Amino acid sequence: MVEGYAADTETKMTRATLYCLPPAGAGASFFRRWPAWCTGIRVKAVQLPGREERYVEPPFRDILDVARQLACRIQRDSASRYAIVGFSMGSVIAFETARELERRGYAAAAMVGVAGARPPHDTARRTVDPDLPNETLVERLTTMGGLPDVLAKNREFLEIYLPILRSDLQALKRYTYQVGEPLSSAMSVFFGRHDPGLDMTAGVEWSRHTRGPFEVHTYPG
Repeated sequence: MVEGYAADTETKMTRATLYCLPPAGAGASFFRRWPAWCTGIRVKAVQLPGREERYVEPPFRDILDVARQLACRIQRDSASRYAIVGFSMGSVIAFETARELERRGYAAAAMVGVAGARPPHDTARRTVDPDLPNETLVERLTTMGGLPDVLAKNREFLEIYLPILRSDLQALKRYTYQVGEPLSSAMSVFFGRHDPGLDMTAGVEWSRHTRGPFEVHTYPG
């Protein structure tokens, strides 16, 4: 399931490894600029199946299965100091991967970063309906700021993108949070100040999922 990384940067100055998980419908290129921003950090952008150079592979169906597979890869990498960050759907995978590693007795992540996502226990956790008609789905994504207008009008792009997105949204719809021990890792939560699906209350609610240091950060947008 998780066979490699589309981006993998390492130098003699590397101090830690950062595993990055994209939002629904996106691939590892979402993080293409991160190596230049993360001095001294080995950036590993996880490429999920069914997109970009793994386009011919069947997309994943189970978020917990992806988390288990990624946990195996992190253990094989033997990173002595690592962090996991995810955006939207990627936040859920990041969180579940960190839980899986701690259940296995592996060293806890130095930090788990979750961006643009409500906490997993939140029964009001909203995702876009994967069964919406194409036109309605594109309109919804555009309104939410998840799809630039220039891409929303590109039919060739949409023919490739929408099936991947729908599959990811189906996986999110199937996901059910199971109560468990909070993480030992530090946790940082990020969300846009004008995100219609998130607010400070939802951000702070992530705190119940860690015993480590906890921070909430907002940004314009």
